[in-house]
Amino acid sequence: MKILKMISFNENTHSKFKSLKFIDLFAGIGGFRYALNSCGADCVFSSEWDKYAQNTYYENFGELPYGGGIDVKIHYQ
Repeated sequence: MKILKMISFNENTHSKFKSLKFIDLFAGIGGFRYALNSCGADCVFSSEWDKYAQNTYYENFGELPYGGGIDVKIHYQ
């Protein structure tokens, strides 16, 4: 975390990320979310299958990530 705190963003950089929304797939404990949130971006969905990582993510952000796999159904014609 020391490295993340050393990186500083000016007001111009922060305003560019203000309108950015993202999803946090394979979220782990939330490192990617932490970085984007610190720039002003907004996480709209998170997913993590590991229950221990989910618990840590919840402690870090107050949200429990979706825990199941994501099913994609492809229909061929």
